Amino acid sequence: MSGTLRAALIASSLLLCAASSLAQSGTTSEAASAAASTPSNDAVKKRLDPTDFQSRFETRVEHQNLRDGASRNLIVPRLEYAFSKTLALRVETPYVWSHPDGTDSDRGLGDIVVRLNYRALRGEGYAVVLGPELALDTADEGLGFNATVFQPVAFVAIDLPKYKAVLFPYAQQFVDIAGENDVNVTLLRMGLLKRLPNRFYSFFEPSYYIDWERDGRTGTTFELEVGRVMTNKLAIWARPGVGTGSNRLPYVYDWNFEVGFRYFLD
Repeated sequence: MSGTLRAALIASSLLLCAASSLAQSGTTSEAASAAASTPSNDAVKKRLDPTDFQSRFETRVEHQNLRDGASRNLIVPRLEYAFSKTLALRVETPYVWSHPDGTDSDRGLGDIVVRLNYRALRGEGYAVVLGPELALDTADEGLGFNATVFQPVAFVAIDLPKYKAVLFPYAQQFVDIAGENDVNVTLLRMGLLKRLPNRFYSFFEPSYYIDWERDGRTGTTFELEVGRVMTNKLAIWARPGVGTGSNRLPYVYDWNFEVGFRYFLD
């Protein structure tokens, strides 16, 4: 096992331990605390709804195994502040370790990402979210786009109550607006969230990339997230994935593994 992968796994373990400690902490009696912190089915559904904006802080730790022995590790803190149930501001500040040849390591701040989420429509069983997003050229060379990229998002949430599930068609376009690199990538996704017993959930997400700067070359990733809403405030997850097309698109991984926690601030 490589030193970087071992470090990523250790960091993942520490992250989950810290999350578990948050879940177990409390200032009242043990029984009263457990009763107050155990979320109801309705509360779990609300926490898993990305169209009903809630202020929250989350962090994920991810290892990506790339082609030709290269790899990348990321720690990505994210803060989302909800101005209302229909409008929220999101900021990500990734820290990246890049190993382009499997040995030498470059590390530093990645591209800071800022998004304004707006729930444009909501009807019986569906919602539409639009999110203008900007990736700022804050990373050292090799750790980001090496450009400022406008990358707007649009997705729909379609409730499937019979199956305790939600379907998420998703589209995102990446276009450079400043900097040295030319970026023109389309990302299409179709996520399926399934609520499971005992506050567990799964989220299956295939992603399809089309790189117009590389003559329309394509790549695909498949990720399966399994998580649990631990308390009214805390959720944790693990998310493995595999990719195809890394020989055509260098940013598509062969496989990855991610863990994270989400802490709600309301």
